[in-house]
Order: sequence, then structure tokens, then C-alpha cells
Amino acid sequence: MKTLIAASLSALSLAACASAPTPQEARNAYSEGYTERALSSNRYLVEYRMDGSDYQRAYDLALWRAAQLTVQHGYSSFEIVSRDSDIDVGARPTTTFSTQHGVAYERSCDLVGCTTRARPVTWNEVEFNNDGRRPSRIVSLEVLMTRDAAASSPNHYDASAILANARS
Repeated sequence: MKTLIAASLSALSLAACASAPTPQEARNAYSEGYTERALSSNRYLVEYRMDGSDYQRAYDLALWRAAQLTVQHGYSSFEIVSRDSDIDVGARPTTTFSTQHGVAYERSCDLVGCTTRARPVTWNEVEFNNDGRRPSRIVSLEVLMTRDAAASSPNHYDASAILANARS
């Protein structure tokens, strides 16, 4: 058991050393980061979405958020009741804004002859794209928070140990 926790904590420690992404709250349903939903007073669904398909990194960040929530709610440990992982290859909407510069040529003719005049013009373009497919890894953890010391179950974690390891 202690070997399993040590291995999980070392993996979390290595993941914490990676430069990107830093754990963050998701801005919306398509953005990278964590979300959580209370299922009861001590049971939460924690999800972490990140660009790419790195399962271990997404799992470590979801585990980090579960530990943080556990401490915030006054509990010392948590058990992972269920876990799920998915890769979302669906379209993620993107918006592109651009400003274009050019020259407009105007030609005017009268009885005497024709003249051509060039003048600078600027226009803005907005493009909405729903087919910019970028895969995302989503890891979902349903956690049950407890005040007991971490039990001898491979799914039971000491929240403060995970947070301390993530900071080092």
C-alpha cells in the first residue's frame, strides 16, 4: 500500500515539475482545466480536461484538485469511488479576428477622359470555425472525502501529502 502511495506521489511530483499546464479552473466547457460538482456534502465529481492525450498528467491534475477540495472542506483524506477517462475529439469552436489593409482603385470617366485614383483601405474580418478539431483528454474522478487516516486501500489518499508533494 505504501509503495502504491509513494509511486502515485512520485508520479504527481514529476507531473508537478512539468512546465505546462499549471492546474487551473476551466473557463468553459471546452477549455483546459478542472471542474467540480458536489454530489453530496462529502462526495464530489472532479474532472480535468487538457489538450492532447496525456492520461497520466490529466489524472495527476485531477488527483491534485481532489486533494485541494478535500482540505478546503475540512477533511483529511479521500477515496476514489470511480474513475473514468475519455478523449474528446469533437469540434472546439474557435474565433479569429483579423484586420486587412489594401488599396482600392477608383476609376472615373467623363467627356474629357478617365482618371484612376488609388486610396488605402482597411477592413476587419471575423471567422467562426467549428471544425478546428483538437483532441482533449478528460479524466473524471468521483471522490468521497473522509476524516479518517488514509486506509489501506489503493484508492484511498492522504490529501495533505498529495498537496505537499505537488508543491515540492
